[in-house]
Amino acid sequence: MSSEPNNPPANSSDWYSPKMEYEGEGRAEFSDPEIVLEGTIIIKFDENGNSIIKMTKLKNILSNLLIDSDIIQILNSMYSGNSITSGAMKKVVAWRSLFSNNKCKTLTVKTLDGIFSANDGYNHEDLMPRFSFLKSKFNISSPGNAKYWVLPISNFISEFRQRNDTLNYHPLRINPDNNLIIFEFNGGMGFIEQLNDYNERKDRLLKCQKRNLITAMMVGEVGTKSIDFADLDQWFPFNFLDLLGLATGNEVGGGPWIEFRDATGNLVQRIHTGLRRPIFFQGHRAIDEVFHHGTGRLLTKLQTSPHYGESYLTAVITHIVQSQSDYLWTEDRMNHLFLAFDCVCKKYELDTQDLSSKKSRLDRCYQEIIETALKSAKDQILAAANDANANGYSDQCRILEEIANRAESTPSGGKARSIGISISDLLKLPEFDLPDFEIVDSYYQHNPRPDGILTLSSVLSYYRGTTMHKGYFDFHNDEYKAKDVPRVRNHLYDICIRIVLKMLEYDGMYNPAGLQYKAIKSIDWVKPDTPPGELGYE
Repeated sequence: MSSEPNNPPANSSDWYSPKMEYEGEGRAEFSDPEIVLEGTIIIKFDENGNSIIKMTKLKNILSNLLIDSDIIQILNSMYSGNSITSGAMKKVVAWRSLFSNNKCKTLTVKTLDGIFSANDGYNHEDLMPRFSFLKSKFNISSPGNAKYWVLPISNFISEFRQRNDTLNYHPLRINPDNNLIIFEFNGGMGFIEQLNDYNERKDRLLKCQKRNLITAMMVGEVGTKSIDFADLDQWFPFNFLDLLGLATGNEVGGGPWIEFRDATGNLVQRIHTGLRRPIFFQGHRAIDEVFHHGTGRLLTKLQTSPHYGESYLTAVITHIVQSQSDYLWTEDRMNHLFLAFDCVCKKYELDTQDLSSKKSRLDRCYQEIIETALKSAKDQILAAANDANANGYSDQCRILEEIANRAESTPSGGKARSIGISISDLLKLPEFDLPDFEIVDSYYQHNPRPDGILTLSSVLSYYRGTTMHKGYFDFHNDEYKAKDVPRVRNHLYDICIRIVLKMLEYDGMYNPAGLQYKAIKSIDWVKPDTPPGELGYE
């Protein structure tokens, strides 16, 4: 009997394989009713994480139930394609009834090189079991100590421009002649390296021949961390996938397994688990390794950020990246950007505005204009209430009177939820200090919009309302919107990028979205005197 756990010797350039196969003697324990099956089991995984886990020969049944003694022979004969008698078929029918919704508590398969195990799965066939599990693992017999973690990554397209003499001799290099993307992790150096057939895989993605393909391998240090599956959420850098998507402009996914290997590169443990498998698209490349060499630096800076591991950061980055998808309508892409800002503004408690405090920041002459206008509005509505009362419409009178009583206080003394003001206030925070709104507002002053909107904050609130409530932009009948929405979207996206990079204290260069060329800019490149044309407004 053979076992193929894909564990080639250390220092072998072909240690990686996108497919995994195991075979051995297994034991499956079912819960209701309690039955234990023993026999030969084969296990196969493809690079998309699809699995085949099935028993090919039943050898023993352990149960307190009364089961026909010849059922093993009957089942094996049927599985081999042989016909059986009607009497034997009745026994098979009785056997099948035992496995209707019967959960597989544990599966253990002993191979020549180690143990494959899984818990809490399902049997999809009631003749000879075929299992599925959300997660499973393979442990090598007599393993060494885990030193490195390995994660295949999908849909990652980038340039690899870095080299390090120490990493040339790393036991998990696919090809020592390859350039890398290098980052720091757990006190050591990690790297991303392209697969040997990277160019072919990249070409298939770009030509839309495939929607998801593993393109590279990410390797880092384990340090003193536990490699038990339950402990991975505490330290394993799953968030790296989010940042790789932010850098490249498309969602980056994980492969079908995570491996842990010893100092010589030999396998210690492999965990099969379902990480996301996004659909490839080409968005704006914020960090281009040819010009910026910043992807590894971004991964390194993430780990010291106070936002590291927080759910809101994951949500913000996910929305930013999805806003670049060319599979979505313009309205959906705009909504993703607004949702990204919703998350950030909520984090900084800027999702609502106290209008009374904002009113107090106005010059006294403007405060008096507001007070006079609201008093006039109240008086006019009260007059309508009196008219309704005089005509016997008491119910309408009560409604008008209530509105009148609120007309003077609520508009300037209550709470508001304006996404435009929220974003404007966000950019004014000391940790961001971005002058974009002032630049665009000045542009609108000298180039009035045909819809009469005066400020960028009002534009954003208007566009948010359009996408949320109207549901579409009428580009066919509004030539100005057809040009303005894309440029506002690009500008909003670029602000999002800068906000996140500042949150992560990224100190490298990036490529702004509003420029018509690939640029090398710091995240503080926008100054009060920056021409609006460089933000896309011209």
